[in-house]
Amino acid sequence: MSQPQIYKSNALVEAQYRLSVAEQRIMLACISQVRRDQPITDDVLYSVSAAEIAAISDTSTKQAYRELEKA
Repeated sequence: MSQPQIYKSNALVEAQYRLSVAEQRIMLACISQVRRDQPITDDVLYSVSAAEIAAISDTSTKQAYRELEKA
């Protein structure tokens, strides 16, 4: 499976310096779900599974659950 390309604004890049690695992975997983051809609104809810976090971080699903709980 190819990794999705993610483009971030400077404000988001700067904000991520204050996040833990696990929190950054959650943000990247959510950002990868946003479609470029649709506006971003508060009406859309994005969810992240432990399997997605495991794929991003190249760890086991069990470890991903721990990261999600910690984050």
